Amino acid sequence: MARIGVFCSSRDQISPMIMAEATALGRALAERGHELVYGGAESGAMGAIADACLKSGGSVTGVFPRNDLQFEKPHTELQSLIYTESMYERKQKLAELSDGFVIFPGGTGTLDEFFEVLVLKQISAFSQPVPAINSKPIVVLNLFQFWDPLLEMLQIYTAQGFIDSTVADHYHVRESVTGTLEVLSEGLN
Repeated sequence: MARIGVFCSSRDQISPMIMAEATALGRALAERGHELVYGGAESGAMGAIADACLKSGGSVTGVFPRNDLQFEKPHTELQSLIYTESMYERKQKLAELSDGFVIFPGGTGTLDEFFEVLVLKQISAFSQPVPAINSKPIVVLNLFQFWDPLLEMLQIYTAQGFIDSTVADHYHVRESVTGTLEVLSEGLN
């Protein structure tokens, strides 16, 4: 069983199409025997993925920062809920616990988490400051072309020399839950 870190939004104002895909992802993770590792919130895409995984018999670990208690509530039905003192510690714990990552549609927090693991993976390709992160697959789940502007920005920055041309080698882009899980399965074997 692999532990899949999913970075996504805890906001409830997300489109119903994205929320339906969140449910599909949670269910698919459980059906494939993967453990969900995520930000620990009960709301938004976070809650939908966790709820679907739990309802399908899956295992879920949440990592929730204590300093976020004023903004959102932790999910109370998880097998494991780890509290951290800050968002920074949360990112470290999510990276440590996960065998692979899904970048689900989200906001600034999701972008922050994506760039955190992407930079760590890129750096670890040249040295080993982060144990084993180089072998952890990262999949950008580009549902309904949600991440197209981000992907275009990365291409522009690469063309202008701000980003190394190998950065795109450190993540995969897929447009469906099924395609995402196939990439993760291949990368985890």
